[in-house]
Amino acid sequence: MVLLLSRVSRPGYVPEALLNFLALLGWSLDDKTEFLSQEEIIRHFSLERISKTAAVFNREKLDWMNGVT
Repeated sequence: MVLLLSRVSRPGYVPEALLNFLALLGWSLDDKTEFLSQEEIIRHFSLERISKTAAVFNREKLDWMNGVT
């Protein structure tokens, strides 16, 4: 995780975008929610919703979440 953060925590990425992107890498609230506050992530997180498939790091999605693209 530290290596991942060092690769994406460059200037330009807002903390909220990074938080949402990392939280949704291997977990989801439902099939339509893209943005959650930190409080919502904490409140709704459950181990049952963690994906059994490998997470895919998608820089384009991170950029989209950040509003860069």
